Amino acid sequence: MRRYLVASDLSARSAQAVARGVQLALASHDAELTLLHVTDDAGPDRPEACDLLRAQLPKGAPPGIRCIANPGDPDEVILRVAEELGVDLVVMGIPRARRFPQALAGTTAERVLSAIRKPVAVIRRDADRPWNRVMLAAEEDAATVAVIAGGTALGLWQGADLTVLHATNLPAPSGLRTAGLSSVDLQRIDMLAMGELEHRLRRRFSARLTDAAHLDFAMRHGAAAQAILDQQKQDHFDLVVMGSHGQGTLSRLICGSTSAEIIRDLDTDLICLPEP
Repeated sequence: MRRYLVASDLSARSAQAVARGVQLALASHDAELTLLHVTDDAGPDRPEACDLLRAQLPKGAPPGIRCIANPGDPDEVILRVAEELGVDLVVMGIPRARRFPQALAGTTAERVLSAIRKPVAVIRRDADRPWNRVMLAAEEDAATVAVIAGGTALGLWQGADLTVLHATNLPAPSGLRTAGLSSVDLQRIDMLAMGELEHRLRRRFSARLTDAAHLDFAMRHGAAAQAILDQQKQDHFDLVVMGSHGQGTLSRLICGSTSAEIIRDLDTDLICLPEP
Protein backbone atom coordinates (compact mmCIF):
# COMPACT_ATOMS: atom_id res chain seq x y z
CA MET A 1 0.00 0.00 0.00
CA ARG A 2 1.24 3.47 -0.87
CA ARG A 3 0.53 6.27 1.58
CA TYR A 4 0.19 9.84 0.34
CA LEU A 5 0.04 13.00 2.45
CA VAL A 6 -1.20 16.21 0.82
CA ALA A 7 -0.40 19.39 2.77
CA SER A 8 -2.92 22.12 1.90
CA ASP A 9 -3.12 25.77 2.94
CA LEU A 10 -6.65 25.82 1.41
CA SER A 11 -5.52 28.00 -1.50
CA ALA A 12 -6.05 27.38 -5.21
CA ARG A 13 -2.39 26.33 -5.38
CA SER A 14 -3.09 23.63 -2.83
CA ALA A 15 -6.23 22.53 -4.67
CA GLN A 16 -3.94 21.43 -7.52
CA ALA A 17 -1.91 19.39 -5.03
CA VAL A 18 -5.08 17.80 -3.63
CA ALA A 19 -6.23 16.87 -7.13
CA ARG A 20 -2.85 15.31 -7.90
CA GLY A 21 -2.93 13.36 -4.64
CA VAL A 22 -6.33 11.96 -5.59
CA GLN A 23 -5.07 11.06 -9.07
CA LEU A 24 -2.07 9.25 -7.58
CA ALA A 25 -4.24 7.37 -5.09
CA LEU A 26 -6.65 6.26 -7.81
CA ALA A 27 -3.78 5.14 -10.05
CA SER A 28 -2.19 3.15 -7.22
CA HIS A 29 -5.38 1.07 -6.70
CA ASP A 30 -4.27 0.22 -3.15
CA ALA A 31 -3.46 3.56 -1.52
CA GLU A 32 -4.13 5.63 1.57
CA LEU A 33 -4.61 9.38 1.10
CA THR A 34 -4.50 11.93 3.93
CA LEU A 35 -5.16 15.67 3.61
CA LEU A 36 -3.48 17.94 6.16
CA HIS A 37 -4.05 21.60 6.98
CA VAL A 38 -2.01 23.43 9.61
CA THR A 39 -4.23 25.91 11.44
CA ASP A 40 -3.27 29.25 12.98
CA ASP A 41 -5.01 31.94 14.99
CA ALA A 42 -6.01 33.88 11.86
CA GLY A 43 -7.45 30.93 9.97
CA PRO A 44 -10.47 28.66 10.35
CA ASP A 45 -10.87 26.43 13.39
CA ARG A 46 -10.16 22.72 13.10
CA PRO A 47 -13.68 21.47 12.22
CA GLU A 48 -14.14 24.20 9.62
CA ALA A 49 -10.66 23.53 8.21
CA CYS A 50 -11.52 19.86 7.73
CA ASP A 51 -14.71 20.85 5.90
CA LEU A 52 -12.70 23.18 3.66
CA LEU A 53 -10.19 20.39 2.98
CA ARG A 54 -12.96 18.07 1.87
CA ALA A 55 -14.35 20.84 -0.34
CA GLN A 56 -11.06 20.80 -2.27
CA LEU A 57 -11.54 17.16 -3.28
CA PRO A 58 -12.34 16.80 -6.99
CA LYS A 59 -15.21 14.76 -8.35
CA GLY A 60 -14.47 11.07 -8.42
CA ALA A 61 -12.30 11.13 -5.30
CA PRO A 62 -12.24 7.71 -3.63
CA PRO A 63 -13.95 7.17 -0.27
CA GLY A 64 -12.02 6.88 2.95
CA ILE A 65 -9.80 9.95 2.54
CA ARG A 66 -8.62 11.17 5.93
CA CYS A 67 -8.65 14.90 6.76
CA ILE A 68 -6.47 16.31 9.55
CA ALA A 69 -6.28 19.89 10.84
CA ASN A 70 -3.56 20.49 13.43
CA PRO A 71 -2.24 23.74 14.91
CA GLY A 72 1.42 24.67 14.89
CA ASP A 73 4.31 25.62 12.67
CA PRO A 74 3.52 24.35 9.14
CA ASP A 75 6.79 22.61 8.31
CA GLU A 76 7.10 21.08 11.79
CA VAL A 77 3.54 19.72 11.66
CA ILE A 78 4.02 18.36 8.14
CA LEU A 79 7.23 16.60 9.18
CA ARG A 80 5.64 15.13 12.30
CA VAL A 81 2.49 13.87 10.57
CA ALA A 82 4.51 12.42 7.69
CA GLU A 83 6.58 10.41 10.16
CA GLU A 84 3.60 9.35 12.27
CA LEU A 85 1.69 8.06 9.24
CA GLY A 86 4.73 6.54 7.54
CA VAL A 87 3.85 8.19 4.24
CA ASP A 88 5.60 7.35 0.98
CA LEU A 89 5.13 10.78 -0.63
CA VAL A 90 4.37 14.27 0.70
CA VAL A 91 2.48 16.38 -1.87
CA MET A 92 2.46 20.18 -1.66
CA GLY A 93 1.32 23.10 -3.80
CA ILE A 94 3.69 25.71 -5.17
CA PRO A 95 4.87 28.11 -2.47
CA ARG A 96 3.56 31.65 -2.45
CA ALA A 97 6.04 34.49 -2.81
CA ARG A 98 7.55 35.71 0.46
CA ARG A 99 8.94 39.11 1.30
CA PHE A 100 12.31 39.83 2.86
CA PRO A 101 13.25 38.92 5.62
CA GLN A 102 10.81 35.98 5.72
CA ALA A 103 12.24 34.75 2.42
CA LEU A 104 15.59 34.14 4.14
CA ALA A 105 14.07 31.18 5.97
CA GLY A 106 12.79 29.69 2.71
CA THR A 107 9.30 28.63 1.78
CA THR A 108 7.47 25.87 3.61
CA ALA A 109 8.30 23.46 0.78
CA GLU A 110 11.99 24.37 0.94
CA ARG A 111 12.11 23.97 4.72
CA VAL A 112 10.35 20.62 4.53
CA LEU A 113 12.82 19.47 1.87
CA SER A 114 15.75 20.57 4.02
CA ALA A 115 14.64 18.38 6.92
CA ILE A 116 12.58 15.44 5.67
CA ARG A 117 13.90 12.04 4.61
CA LYS A 118 10.88 11.22 2.47
CA PRO A 119 9.96 12.01 -1.14
CA VAL A 120 8.29 15.40 -1.64
CA ALA A 121 6.23 16.52 -4.64
CA VAL A 122 5.71 20.20 -5.43
CA ILE A 123 2.73 20.60 -7.77
CA ARG A 124 2.40 23.42 -10.30
CA ARG A 125 0.05 21.93 -12.89
CA ASP A 126 -3.51 20.69 -13.00
CA ALA A 127 -3.91 16.95 -12.52
CA ASP A 128 -5.70 16.55 -15.85
CA ARG A 129 -3.42 13.71 -16.98
CA PRO A 130 -0.86 11.31 -15.50
CA TRP A 131 2.85 12.11 -15.50
CA ASN A 132 3.51 10.66 -18.96
CA ARG A 133 6.65 12.66 -19.84
CA VAL A 134 9.22 12.52 -17.07
CA MET A 135 12.73 13.94 -16.68
CA LEU A 136 15.14 12.38 -14.19
CA ALA A 137 18.10 14.57 -13.23
CA ALA A 138 21.00 12.17 -12.69
CA GLU A 139 24.55 12.23 -11.41
CA GLU A 140 27.10 9.54 -12.18
CA ASP A 141 27.10 8.19 -8.62
CA ALA A 142 25.48 5.83 -6.12
CA ALA A 143 23.06 8.54 -4.97
CA THR A 144 21.29 8.40 -8.33
CA VAL A 145 20.92 4.62 -7.96
CA ALA A 146 19.03 5.28 -4.70
CA VAL A 147 16.90 7.96 -6.38
CA ILE A 148 16.00 5.55 -9.19
CA ALA A 149 15.01 2.90 -6.65
CA GLY A 150 12.84 5.43 -4.84
CA GLY A 151 11.13 6.44 -8.07
CA THR A 152 10.54 2.80 -8.96
CA ALA A 153 8.88 2.21 -5.57
CA LEU A 154 6.51 5.11 -6.30
CA GLY A 155 5.78 3.90 -9.84
CA LEU A 156 7.15 7.09 -11.38
CA TRP A 157 8.77 5.38 -14.37
CA GLN A 158 5.91 2.96 -15.09
CA GLY A 159 4.87 3.42 -18.72
CA ALA A 160 6.52 6.84 -18.89
CA ASP A 161 8.43 8.53 -21.68
CA LEU A 162 11.56 9.04 -19.55
CA THR A 163 14.58 11.24 -20.23
CA VAL A 164 17.63 10.95 -17.99
CA LEU A 165 19.41 14.32 -17.89
CA HIS A 166 23.01 14.72 -16.77
CA ALA A 167 24.68 18.11 -16.33
CA THR A 168 28.44 17.86 -16.72
CA ASN A 169 31.25 20.11 -15.55
CA LEU A 170 33.16 19.41 -18.75
CA PRO A 171 33.76 22.79 -20.41
CA ALA A 172 31.70 23.57 -23.46
CA PRO A 173 33.64 24.06 -26.71
CA SER A 174 32.99 27.81 -26.58
CA GLY A 175 34.79 27.97 -23.23
CA LEU A 176 37.94 26.12 -24.31
CA ARG A 177 41.22 27.68 -25.28
CA THR A 178 41.69 26.65 -28.86
CA ALA A 179 45.42 25.75 -28.74
CA GLY A 180 45.36 25.96 -32.51
CA LEU A 181 42.28 23.75 -32.87
CA SER A 182 39.45 24.83 -35.11
CA SER A 183 35.88 25.17 -33.88
CA VAL A 184 35.04 22.03 -35.84
CA ASP A 185 37.77 20.10 -34.01
CA LEU A 186 36.54 21.38 -30.65
CA GLN A 187 32.98 20.35 -31.46
CA ARG A 188 34.18 16.89 -32.49
CA ILE A 189 36.15 16.45 -29.25
CA ASP A 190 33.15 17.58 -27.24
CA MET A 191 30.83 15.16 -29.05
CA LEU A 192 33.21 12.28 -28.34
CA ALA A 193 33.48 13.19 -24.64
CA MET A 194 29.74 13.63 -24.21
CA GLY A 195 29.07 10.43 -26.13
CA GLU A 196 31.37 8.48 -23.82
CA LEU A 197 29.66 10.00 -20.79
CA GLU A 198 26.23 9.06 -22.13
CA HIS A 199 27.45 5.50 -22.81
CA ARG A 200 28.59 5.14 -19.18
CA LEU A 201 25.26 6.43 -17.88
CA ARG A 202 23.28 4.11 -20.13
CA ARG A 203 25.37 1.15 -19.02
CA ARG A 204 24.87 2.02 -15.36
CA PHE A 205 21.21 3.01 -15.25
CA SER A 206 19.27 1.48 -18.18
CA ALA A 207 18.71 -1.90 -16.53
CA ARG A 208 17.25 -0.11 -13.49
CA LEU A 209 14.70 1.81 -15.58
CA THR A 210 12.99 -0.99 -17.49
CA ASP A 211 9.56 0.16 -16.25
CA ALA A 212 9.72 3.11 -18.64
CA ALA A 213 7.93 2.80 -21.97
CA HIS A 214 10.69 4.78 -23.66
CA LEU A 215 14.11 5.74 -22.30
CA ASP A 216 16.36 8.51 -23.58
CA PHE A 217 19.47 10.26 -22.25
CA ALA A 218 20.41 13.93 -22.55
CA MET A 219 23.74 15.59 -21.74
CA ARG A 220 24.17 19.29 -21.01
CA HIS A 221 27.07 21.47 -19.98
CA GLY A 222 26.85 23.64 -16.88
CA ALA A 223 25.18 23.79 -13.49
CA ALA A 224 22.46 21.26 -12.69
CA ALA A 225 19.68 23.76 -11.99
CA GLN A 226 20.15 25.64 -15.25
CA ALA A 227 20.48 22.40 -17.22
CA ILE A 228 17.16 21.17 -15.80
CA LEU A 229 15.41 24.44 -16.61
CA ASP A 230 16.83 24.50 -20.15
CA GLN A 231 15.84 20.88 -20.82
CA GLN A 232 12.34 21.57 -19.51
CA LYS A 233 12.03 24.63 -21.76
CA GLN A 234 12.99 22.47 -24.73
CA ASP A 235 10.94 19.32 -24.05
CA HIS A 236 8.04 20.35 -21.76
CA PHE A 237 7.94 17.45 -19.30
CA ASP A 238 4.97 16.70 -17.04
CA LEU A 239 7.29 15.89 -14.13
CA VAL A 240 10.89 16.47 -13.11
CA VAL A 241 12.48 14.06 -10.61
CA MET A 242 15.70 14.82 -8.77
CA GLY A 243 17.62 13.83 -5.68
CA SER A 244 17.68 16.00 -2.59
CA HIS A 245 19.78 15.86 0.53
CA GLY A 246 18.68 17.83 3.58
CA GLN A 247 20.64 20.88 4.56
CA GLY A 248 20.02 23.53 7.17
CA THR A 249 18.90 27.09 6.59
CA LEU A 250 22.39 28.54 7.14
CA SER A 251 23.92 26.23 4.56
CA ARG A 252 21.20 27.14 2.08
CA LEU A 253 21.79 30.87 2.61
CA ILE A 254 25.54 30.52 2.09
CA CYS A 255 25.75 28.16 -0.86
CA GLY A 256 22.20 27.87 -2.16
CA SER A 257 20.25 24.75 -3.02
CA THR A 258 19.56 23.24 -6.43
CA SER A 259 16.18 21.93 -5.27
CA ALA A 260 15.22 25.35 -3.85
CA GLU A 261 16.16 27.04 -7.13
CA ILE A 262 14.15 24.50 -9.10
CA ILE A 263 11.12 24.96 -6.80
CA ARG A 264 11.19 28.69 -7.53
CA ASP A 265 11.78 28.59 -11.28
CA LEU A 266 10.46 25.32 -12.73
CA ASP A 267 7.17 25.51 -14.66
CA THR A 268 6.10 21.91 -14.10
CA ASP A 269 5.63 19.40 -11.28
CA LEU A 270 8.68 18.36 -9.27
CA ILE A 271 9.47 15.38 -7.06
CA CYS A 272 12.56 15.41 -4.84
CA LEU A 273 13.68 11.98 -3.65
CA PRO A 274 16.03 11.66 -0.66
CA GLU A 275 19.62 10.74 -1.39
CA PRO A 276 21.68 8.58 1.00
